[in-house]
Amino acid sequence: MAAVPPGSYLVVSHATPEDFKDAADKEKLNAVYTQTASGGVTPRPLPEIIDFFTGLELSDTGVVDISAWRPVVERSADHPGRTLFYGGVARKP
Repeated sequence: MAAVPPGSYLVVSHATPEDFKDAADKEKLNAVYTQTASGGVTPRPLPEIIDFFTGLELSDTGVVDISAWRPVVERSADHPGRTLFYGGVARKP
């Protein structure tokens, strides 16, 4: 953030291991990211994701499950609403 001017925003969505049901969940997630330019993923717990916003003005929503940003009205057994990602938006003062 040192390279951007005041008033700039940081938007982060990041994988978390907190709701992996088992090791297969982590492997599925990593398999998807291995096929992208990122080459893989390192899931982090919520406190580590929040640390990305240190020194910034976090939005009122805070750092939350990304489904909270645009909630889906209907849920199914396969998609109960919780994702494996947290997200947040913050402004550089």
